[in-house]
Amino acid sequence: MNIGLLGFGVVGGGVWELAQENRALNVKKVLVRREVPPLVETAVQDVEAILRDPDIDTVVEVLGGLHPAYEWICRALAGGEERGDGQ
Repeated sequence: MNIGLLGFGVVGGGVWELAQENRALNVKKVLVRREVPPLVETAVQDVEAILRDPDIDTVVEVLGGLHPAYEWICRALAGGEERGDGQ
């Protein structure tokens, strides 16, 4: 499972650590506000890099607050239809 992780605070960091211990989970990209040394390869600062990536099949939202998290998750849920793959 390729995961796009929206946020890397306490909860997001925990999700990332769990994924590192499970070979079936691959955190492909992580949305961050600023650079995070352990995430050099996967960190992105533009949500579009996650929402438009056809290889990401699961988006995990662990941001604080309602907005813009709500809008981004709505777009992620509609993403399979937009890409034409129905996922």
